[in-house]
Amino acid sequence: MREIKFRAWNKNSLLGPVMTTWENIMADPEAMGLLILNKFQDSIPMQYTGLKDKNGKEIYEGDIIRYETNYYGNNKISQTVIEWQNDLEHDGFGEPLAMGYIFRGYNIEVIGNIYENPELLEKNEA
Repeated sequence: MREIKFRAWNKNSLLGPVMTTWENIMADPEAMGLLILNKFQDSIPMQYTGLKDKNGKEIYEGDIIRYETNYYGNNKISQTVIEWQNDLEHDGFGEPLAMGYIFRGYNIEVIGNIYENPELLEKNEA
C-alpha cells in the first residue's frame, strides 16, 4: 500500500508563492488529517504518487520529469508533467482499461514542477 500524503502550492503566503511540504502541513498545530488544506484557500494540493525518481526524490502531481525511452534502438530523452489519468481508454463496455499515474521510460528524474518552474514547460513545447 502506498503512502498517502500531499504538498501544496501556496500562491499567497506572506513570503510570496511557496511550496508547502507534507511535513510542514502536518506540523501545523491546527491540522486534523488533511483538513489543513482547507485552511489554505489559495493553495493547490498535489498528491504523492507513491513513486520516487532515480535519485530517490518523491514524485508528486504537477512535477515535471525527464525520462528516457528506447524503442527499436531509437534512444530519446523527453519530459512531461505528472498528472492523474482517470480514463485512458474504454473497453467495449465503456469501462476504463487503465487509470492512475502513467510512467513510460526509465532513468526518470524530477527536474521541477509546473508552479516553480513553468519555463521548463515552454522548453518542452519547442
